[in-house]
Amino acid sequence: MATDETKRVQDQVLDAIRQSQEAALHAVSAWSESVAKLAPKLPDLPKLPMTDALPTPGEVSDQFFEFAQQLLTSQQDFVQQLLAALPGEDTPSA
Repeated sequence: MATDETKRVQDQVLDAIRQSQEAALHAVSAWSESVAKLAPKLPDLPKLPMTDALPTPGEVSDQFFEFAQQLLTSQQDFVQQLLAALPGEDTPSA
């Protein structure tokens, strides 16, 4: 059945993404540990004006994913309405 094959491919893609994310997290963690060891030896950088008015990286990430979720929901609603508008949409395919 095509849906079984589709599901298998989707699972493989998601697994590959998870593996690449784990590798990226490992690399960033190693880099962060190295920087943390060097940071006390570096001179203090001057504070830039207005930086406290900027959102934190976590806030930017949250805003981005909230928008992305709204966008996907909107697209899913649109496709469902589009399919409902097609003739024979309620008839199962053979």
